[in-house]
Amino acid sequence: MLRDASLVWIDLCLELYPKGLFLQDGHPWNIVFFGSTPRFVDVTSIVPLVPELQQSSLDEWRRYCLASLLLMKEGQMQAARAILAAIFEGVENAVEVARPSRLTPRSFVLKALKRCKRLIAPPKPNREVDPIQELKSLRSLVESLESPQQIGVWTDYYHGKNALPVFQGSPGDIPSIMASTEKHKYIRTFLADKPANSATLLDIGCNRGLYSRYAASVGWTSCAIDMDEGALAHLYKDIRETSEDVTVVLNNLVAPREGYGYWHKPLPTLAKRSRADAVLCLAIVHHWVFGRMRLRFQDVAFVLASLSNTSLVVEFVSPTDEHVSKWMKPEFDWYTLDGFKEALAAYFTIDEVVDSFPAGRYLIRCTRRDDSSTD
Repeated sequence: MLRDASLVWIDLCLELYPKGLFLQDGHPWNIVFFGSTPRFVDVTSIVPLVPELQQSSLDEWRRYCLASLLLMKEGQMQAARAILAAIFEGVENAVEVARPSRLTPRSFVLKALKRCKRLIAPPKPNREVDPIQELKSLRSLVESLESPQQIGVWTDYYHGKNALPVFQGSPGDIPSIMASTEKHKYIRTFLADKPANSATLLDIGCNRGLYSRYAASVGWTSCAIDMDEGALAHLYKDIRETSEDVTVVLNNLVAPREGYGYWHKPLPTLAKRSRADAVLCLAIVHHWVFGRMRLRFQDVAFVLASLSNTSLVVEFVSPTDEHVSKWMKPEFDWYTLDGFKEALAAYFTIDEVVDSFPAGRYLIRCTRRDDSSTD
């Protein structure tokens, strides 16, 4: 996505330069994704061209976009995102803000940063450079940058390693998969019978985006969010080829990486930006409870209510499930279907509970109560 946004920035500069105009901002935050399509949204950044501004803008673009893309090519995803979060420094401060993963030695990150610094260095002041040719060269470089495939814990979730149907991203397979099990049929009916006052859908833990993509095909504007970078890379590639109305987000809704903004004008939280008319939360809650998050049902209900304007379909995996049964201990004796429904009832009206797939799982359909608040 960053590569596509960077190409939009370069292409716009190539259009503006012959007209005596340029972009005064070189960062990527003026480019917003509408589904899989990146669009430039800040016309106030288009200003009359002066050489000093052009060079300053290009330098900023190198520090943020090019530096991050080069680090991603090296497999340093966390360091790249640290650069994007350093809103006034870019790569100049990347050494201080980079946080290598436990599998990546810090020395490796620093070496990657040094290589990036050499590649993003602007032309020497006494060197004659044709601006159009420079932009075209940068465009060719960006097009050549491919990040290595990230393999996360759940990247192969739909690859036939469980009871779910195999899904490799082909849009032609979606209708048959949505008719394959009771779970898929129920979600298909829920999405196809879209209420008149509902337009947006948030798909939590979307993985390869099966439900988000089906929702888009029947008129929803979908937001697909997950923590698995490999799964989302597949999803973005799939929807970019078909121009589906699905926006892909890499983040953790429970413990989000937030945009900083200014102290006196903070950016909206991820929860506010992700809030949708309808929310799907399928095969996720048990991971929030038993995984690193260690959420109680009250916490889960609060998170889901904070994200839903109108309706919710959430899946409960019972204590007898083959995976959950291995995690159950006396301190989790509160983990029951009735206990979960009671927590949801603080914010939602429970409309129905039906069997999901595989056996021992349940789909809970809810409507947001007008008399409840998460403020």
